[in-house]
Amino acid sequence: SREDGCPFDRFICMNSGSEGMTVGMRICDVNALHMTGPGGRHEGKPTRMLAIERAFHGRTDRPAQISHSCKDGYDRNLNTFQGRENLALIPANDVDALRAAFAQADA
Repeated sequence: SREDGCPFDRFICMNSGSEGMTVGMRICDVNALHMTGPGGRHEGKPTRMLAIERAFHGRTDRPAQISHSCKDGYDRNLNTFQGRENLALIPANDVDALRAAFAQADA
């Protein structure tokens, strides 16, 4: 923690929400590799993504992968969006669904 009370020592400024989501998802991807790679707490487990139903996260590649509001169009028209079994969608503000998604991923 810094002397001024801010817990962060670095910041990244982005131009858009999509760029912010992209960087956030890259950070998650780094963590996922550490957690599921050799010696990780979840070694060998598949990587899953979790998003809110009907939510929009952006149109750039990574955010589009979890933007449920556009999913049907992307699935219909983009080859790389086919067969995405690693995406779990939960209703907004549904704590029980969130717990269930984490329990299923941890099983």
